Amino acid sequence: HNLRSFFGRANYIYDDRYVVNASLRRDGSSRFGENQKYGVFPAFSVAWIVSNEAFMQDVGLVSDLKVRGSWGRTGNEAIGDFQYLGLFGTTNYGARAGQSPSNLANPDLQWETTTEWNVGAEVGLLDDRVGIIAEYYNKDTDNLLLERPVPSTSGFESVLANIGGIENSGWELTLTTVNVRASRPGGLEWTTKLNITDNENEVTALYQDQPFGAGFINWVEVGQPLGVFYAPEYIGVDPETGVAKYADLDEQGNYQYENGELLWTTFPGSGDRRVVGSPHPDYYGGLRNTVSWGGFDLSAFFEFAQGAEIYNAMRLYSDDGGYFLDNKFSKHVEDYWTPENTDGRNPSPSWFGSTGVWVESSRMLEDASYIRLADATLGFRLPAAVNNLLKTQTARLYVSGKNLHTWTDYVGYAPDNHWAGSGSGSAVLGTDFYAYPRARTFTFGFQGTW
Repeated sequence: HNLRSFFGRANYIYDDRYVVNASLRRDGSSRFGENQKYGVFPAFSVAWIVSNEAFMQDVGLVSDLKVRGSWGRTGNEAIGDFQYLGLFGTTNYGARAGQSPSNLANPDLQWETTTEWNVGAEVGLLDDRVGIIAEYYNKDTDNLLLERPVPSTSGFESVLANIGGIENSGWELTLTTVNVRASRPGGLEWTTKLNITDNENEVTALYQDQPFGAGFINWVEVGQPLGVFYAPEYIGVDPETGVAKYADLDEQGNYQYENGELLWTTFPGSGDRRVVGSPHPDYYGGLRNTVSWGGFDLSAFFEFAQGAEIYNAMRLYSDDGGYFLDNKFSKHVEDYWTPENTDGRNPSPSWFGSTGVWVESSRMLEDASYIRLADATLGFRLPAAVNNLLKTQTARLYVSGKNLHTWTDYVGYAPDNHWAGSGSGSAVLGTDFYAYPRARTFTFGFQGTW
């Protein structure tokens, strides 16, 4: 992989109040076709430091105030090498070595480009004991690099191509507070930093405007967020028979009713699929607290996400009513329908799958909201006597942990632990198919300067 870049930048600051920045770069990547290797990416930003204006000097509450805006274009080449070439790989048949096509050529592959603009403000209050950064942004991505389905006669399922566009827009907020400021060296100090982001995502263009599926139940369609879940809608258990109930849709994808009752089926067809959820959270962020006193320091970081859903594809085998001979989740097999338990939460088990439990549907969708204690560190700065003994200027002992605990209703390993199998495309989002669990780690250490 080779990358060749040319870069230029200019900055101008007038009277410590007005700031202008401009840059221009031209990048060439070996990952694209012969006539598509180079992209040009300009950027421009302006800022007004309002707190340096004369009329702000007597405003004691505000210690810093800046408003800013920017526009720019960036490129993405995060694909594998030689994707634009037709490749062959080794294979064998009948114990004889050979070669077979391993990659479908696409010489038109080019840079995926994102054009972004944003406006924001930075505010410092009470001698910077309170800091606020607020920003609104809009990102338009063109020539989106995605796997596009191709006819099976090609010998492949898909080909990597620039097939459309996507828009992301939203706001970000960062709040920093000095809750307790040390009045002397070694005194108590406590700071907090909270950041939160709300992002809206929408597919704006596709190859021939044709929607397509990806992974298990992900779906890519103009006007929808990228990788929404598209599947039969599970509506419960039939109390009379114990079979799974799925909404029976008409040809336009609408619900059907008879005598005021929603029509349902146990074995939905391809026409009974609809958008049933999204892998994208309503908002996400993090919270860090840092406390120091004497020689001790303590830092803890929590991360959170709210509103996303995850497709627990493990349940196709572990919550299938006995159709597959795999280990089962006790939470999903204990409360199932029987003639004596007609209010069971789960459909009746069936060796032959006749109750429709194993259908790829919204039944396997779960709430992916969570709060996680992502990391925590406790340290102790050793006293001067120890420094003299060790011949160090400073010395510190610490213990830290990562991925310490997650609060969530998700029954899998982790609500943000996504993997849908090898070869999954970038539109396969929010799917957990036996993803390897994230490790919990602890570290004990010593830091010193000499």
